[in-house]
Amino acid sequence: MKQLFKEVVRRILPANDKLKHYYLWSLFFFMMVYGFDLIDHLVRIRISDWWAFGIVIYTAAWKELYHDWYCGKGTAEYKDFFAGIAIAALYMYKTY
Repeated sequence: MKQLFKEVVRRILPANDKLKHYYLWSLFFFMMVYGFDLIDHLVRIRISDWWAFGIVIYTAAWKELYHDWYCGKGTAEYKDFFAGIAIAALYMYKTY
């Protein structure tokens, strides 16, 4: 039963690593956008979505360059970086 479950998950999520980057950084980005909107609503301090976009790019690059490449704790790939910033880039393109 456990192997059947693993096989189903493997077929549904074939590019598991890229999807992790995609979902993690997308969630991070939209949480920041929501938090910035909440700050704007409650305190009346406007923080642009560009800050969230810059932080996502910085942290995704840091993860690939420092954590994966420099520390050797993973495999540094440019595809992981682009998978991480894809939704944030599309959101910024659509919004601005």
